[in-house]
Amino acid sequence: MVVGGNASLFLIVLFEDSSENIMNESLKLFEDVVKNPIFKNTPIFVFLNKKDLFEEMIQKVSIKKCFPDYQGPDKDMNAALEFIQQKFRDVLHQHVPEKPLPIHIIAARVRRDMKLAFGEVKDNLKKSAQTQGNGSRAITMFTKQNAVSPASKVH
Repeated sequence: MVVGGNASLFLIVLFEDSSENIMNESLKLFEDVVKNPIFKNTPIFVFLNKKDLFEEMIQKVSIKKCFPDYQGPDKDMNAALEFIQQKFRDVLHQHVPEKPLPIHIIAARVRRDMKLAFGEVKDNLKKSAQTQGNGSRAITMFTKQNAVSPASKVH
């Protein structure tokens, strides 16, 4: 399962509820997914998109606006992203302590980011199928149906 989020939305509130930050809402939705027993043995991957916008925004506004418990330095993109990643890991490990959580920080419009991230997802899915002894057919279908041809472009 691939869970996506926009890293640059740490300042934006929900349209339906102006008291709720989108990043915190994403963490709550993520928790709903990982605590559901149906996903216990399903590999989960988190993609935090728009790292380029996040890098710009973090220079102007502290991440403490969204996460008052953040103790790292302001304007430090790497420290802030590590903090957000740890938030997702903490949610997962609260419900499924032994489960790994690959997190990819990407700019989807950068082809190299996407190629590397989905290459890792594909490798992890293959390993998972081999370890569990099932699911290899689903993995084969995934890779064939979603393969990016050399002529296609990711923007």
